[in-house]
Amino acid sequence: VTGTNTANVAANGVKIYRDNGGTANEWDATDSPIGTASFAGATATFTGINLAVTTTSTQYIITYDIAAAPTNGQTMTGVVSGVTATNAITNNDTADATLTIDTVPPTVTNVDSPTAAGTYNVGDTITIRITFNENVTVSGTPQITLETGTTDRTINYATGSGSTQITFTYVVQAGDTSTDLDYVANSLALNGGVIRDAALNNAVLTLPAPGGAGSLSANEALVIDTTAPTVTINQAVGQADPAATQPINFTVVFSEAVTGFTGGDIVLAGTAGPLAGATRTITGAGPTYNVAISGLTTPGTVIATIN
Repeated sequence: VTGTNTANVAANGVKIYRDNGGTANEWDATDSPIGTASFAGATATFTGINLAVTTTSTQYIITYDIAAAPTNGQTMTGVVSGVTATNAITNNDTADATLTIDTVPPTVTNVDSPTAAGTYNVGDTITIRITFNENVTVSGTPQITLETGTTDRTINYATGSGSTQITFTYVVQAGDTSTDLDYVANSLALNGGVIRDAALNNAVLTLPAPGGAGSLSANEALVIDTTAPTVTINQAVGQADPAATQPINFTVVFSEAVTGFTGGDIVLAGTAGPLAGATRTITGAGPTYNVAISGLTTPGTVIATIN
C-alpha cells in the first residue's frame, strides 16, 4: 500500500471478502469475509488463506479500514503481489487501484433556468436548475420553495442525478405572482431524499442569497402574472354632451399595460345609429387609450362598454 494516507490504516484494518455480487466491484453487506491481514509499514500480509475459485469470474475484494480521520486529497494505492495461484488471476483495474480521499461535500454554485425570459400565466411550466461544484447523486424527491406572492410554491426535483446540475419543475398556479421569480432563502430541502457525491459526502444545501450573485432572479427575468387586468371606460374629458359633431370620444384605462386591444373589444349600445356599422378608432398605448366613435347618422345616445 502506498500513498499519503497509509499511516492511517488500522493495524488489523485490511480484510479480504468474496464478492457475492450485491454491488458490482464494490464491497457491500452481502460479501463474505475470508480473512484479515497483518499490516505493518506499507504492507498488508494475508497468510493461510485459500481462495476457492469455482468459476472463471470469481472476484475478491480487499478493504482498508481507516483508524484516523483522513485529510481531503490524500491517496492510497494497493497492488496485489506475492500470490500463489493454481489458476491465473487478473486485476480488475488496468493499473494499481488508487483511492483518493474526499471529505469535501458538494456545494451549490448557481441557480438559474433554461426557460426563456418572459411573463408566465396559469398552467405554464418553468424549469429551475441548481448547479453544484461536482457531480451529485439524487435519490428521493428533494424540494425547493419559490417566492410566489401570498402563497409560496414548493416544487419537486425532476432530473439530473449523476451530473452537476439538477432540475425542479414549477407549474404556475392561480394567484401566483412575481415581478422577478426567485426562491425563498435556503429553501432547498431533502424531503427525505439524498443529495451526495460519489464519496457519499452529503451536499451542503445553502443557496445563493435571493437577489444576490448566482441567484435565480439575478440570472433570469421570469415574471409570474396570473391576475387579469381591470378596465374602465368613461366619456372623455372635454367631450361635449350632447354632441353636435363626431367623433364621440371615450377614455379607456386598464390597470396595467396591455396589448391586443382593438375596436372589436368595444361594444356599443344606445338609440343612435347605425351602431353596428359605426367606426371605432383607437389611439394610445400602455394602460390608457382613446376610443373615437364616428359614422353615426341617426341621433340618440351612445353607450360604450368593453367586451
